[in-house]
Amino acid sequence: MLSLYYAVGRYISTFSRQAEYGTNALKIISNQLQQEKPRLQGFSDTNMKRMRKFYEEWCPIIEKRPPLADKFTAEEQQDFLITPFNHHYELLVKTSTLDERMFYIHKCAREFWTKEHLIAQLKSDLYHSQAVTNNFLATIDDDK
Repeated sequence: MLSLYYAVGRYISTFSRQAEYGTNALKIISNQLQQEKPRLQGFSDTNMKRMRKFYEEWCPIIEKRPPLADKFTAEEQQDFLITPFNHHYELLVKTSTLDERMFYIHKCAREFWTKEHLIAQLKSDLYHSQAVTNNFLATIDDDK
């Protein structure tokens, strides 16, 4: 599904921002899809905006030459792919660094976090509090 959403995001990013499509392009595309494929779900104009953001945020990392994605371990790549799209979106709007996103992606994938649990952990700023704890422990080890 992530590959599909990434591809749709690429298409939307490329064409919806062109002047001839106008400001309601996503709404028009969404309505057409819903009329043509009434059983197709997940393609509301809001969700299509999310797909565009998903593509635009990850494109520089995934498609960089040489791809930064090549530097991800197999486990990190698997974590990325099994983390649900809604989790990814929350991370895109509530985090700012790749390290922070990958930290939460790993947690979501390995600990089977629900979206609500992820939101709670983002709110409590688990990434930074755990980093402080890790730095503190490293300092103690350095003192030995």
